[in-house]
Amino acid sequence: MGGEMQLEFVSGNIMIKTETGSAYKDSFRYQLSTGSITLTPVWTNQFSPSPFDFQIIDGNTIKIQSLISQIPEKPRSYMIFKK
Repeated sequence: MGGEMQLEFVSGNIMIKTETGSAYKDSFRYQLSTGSITLTPVWTNQFSPSPFDFQIIDGNTIKIQSLISQIPEKPRSYMIFKK
């Protein structure tokens, strides 16, 4: 697994994902619905939108299904982010 991941939600329903130690920034359009967030890569049309489990815990904390590829047979893992 990579370094520490950061998510930044900016205007226009854009989320920017960065990892410590990496020069890359991945930008996604996001759409929230009850219990999930759907992410669509901004940099390409090659990938379909992907839904992830998502929960707003409080005004400073969110819980999101891991954005790192997972093995389908294993239980889902989650990440918690705080402001």
